[in-house]
Amino acid sequence: MLQAGRLVQYSTPEALYSSPRTLFVARFIGLARELLSVVESWGSNGTMVVRVEDAVVTAQVGGLSYRERARTL
Repeated sequence: MLQAGRLVQYSTPEALYSSPRTLFVARFIGLARELLSVVESWGSNGTMVVRVEDAVVTAQVGGLSYRERARTL
């Protein structure tokens, strides 16, 4: 799969469909389900509070750096 001339995922059609690696690939395949979300706070114990549309979710993401945590969303 190419995005703007750059290879973003090289896989079988089945793998592209079942495990898209980027939001671009998921959108292209037609699988993307996007929710507006905002990280409201980070806890010192590795938890974060995220507002997802009208719901508030607390998640445990211990052991990851800030940059890696942001990618898990």
